[in-house]
Amino acid sequence: WSQAANGWATLLQFLPGDEEATRERARAQSMLEGGTVIGSVSSDREVRRQQATAQFSSDMKRSQSLLAQQDYDQAKLAAVTARTRLDLARNVLNAAEFEQMSADAEKLVDQIGEESRQHKLTVDQKARTTQGEQSASSQRTEAENRTKRVNEILLNVRKLQMQQKYTEALQVLDSALALDPNNSAALTLRDALHTTEMYVRFAETQKRRSYGFSRLEDEALEATVPQRVNVSGPGPRSTNALVTYPEDWQELSDRRVREPDYGASGYREAEVNVPTWNKIQTTSIPVPFTTGPTLEQACDYFKNQTKVDFLIDWTQLKEVGLEPEQTAVTIDLGSTNMESAIKRVLERVISKNGDQPPSEPLAFDVQDGIVVITTKAGVQKKQVTFVYDVRDLLFRAPD
Repeated sequence: WSQAANGWATLLQFLPGDEEATRERARAQSMLEGGTVIGSVSSDREVRRQQATAQFSSDMKRSQSLLAQQDYDQAKLAAVTARTRLDLARNVLNAAEFEQMSADAEKLVDQIGEESRQHKLTVDQKARTTQGEQSASSQRTEAENRTKRVNEILLNVRKLQMQQKYTEALQVLDSALALDPNNSAALTLRDALHTTEMYVRFAETQKRRSYGFSRLEDEALEATVPQRVNVSGPGPRSTNALVTYPEDWQELSDRRVREPDYGASGYREAEVNVPTWNKIQTTSIPVPFTTGPTLEQACDYFKNQTKVDFLIDWTQLKEVGLEPEQTAVTIDLGSTNMESAIKRVLERVISKNGDQPPSEPLAFDVQDGIVVITTKAGVQKKQVTFVYDVRDLLFRAPD
């Protein structure tokens, strides 16, 4: 027992306060001194009671220290920990001592909860006060900026008013009223600008009215001047002093040529078709089709003679009873205008199957510089009717 007591004493030097080492050292000393097991157990119970009391006091002090630092969560955790350890050591404490210590722990927990609630109320109230002050400050700043902006706008409106730009001034003033609808200065200035603008418009209308009447009087007076013959001099032209026409009549006529295709002045042939039409209308060739060649062979003949491309629209021709390589043309003409020659050839085209003419007359047109052989209906599909505007020949065109 002596060796055991010395061993536990040595261990306690390295682990002071260790429960097991303290209990076993006390037990070894009790046995060494000739004590009984009952005495050893009693001594061990006392040691555990002292340890539980010391631990409880340490936890309570720590909780109170954290409470003083306003660390309510940790303070409550320390108090709850003290109460939990107290419950675990209940069997080594007497009833009165346990009840007192338990009551102290509960009281501390309640105190921590109440102070935590009061602290939260104080913080919330302070936050609301700070927020209110910030909101009031923000509103004051916003109002000051708005007032400053409105004053700047009013200065700009005043400058525009001095320049007699009343419409622009009213537009700028509307932006000031959008910022501050109840600004008395802006409202008063708006009424004044509206009134001034109305008087200015009235004066301008009176001026234009006077000018209009003067112009009408001048035109009426000019109309009383008798017409005269004027073939090449300045002013309106006339060859008989009865009918006049504009001095720039040639420019008005040439303007139709400069208009785009299908322009307001009427129809004009596409540039790509003009050379082909010119060649067709100015070229004369013989038409020696006595052997009855096909329509394809006739077109090849015209192409070789004039170097103009031909295209047969068999889709349309099949609808009127003509098939490729199943047509015949019989005609013999001397030197003939090519446009007339093509028309005569198309009138003589028949089908070899029964020598029947097509159910619809054939026709031709120039499209994209190519002579297209089709039916009359096929040509009409490509044609658009326009109404020719002759007003430029009847009235003077405005500048």
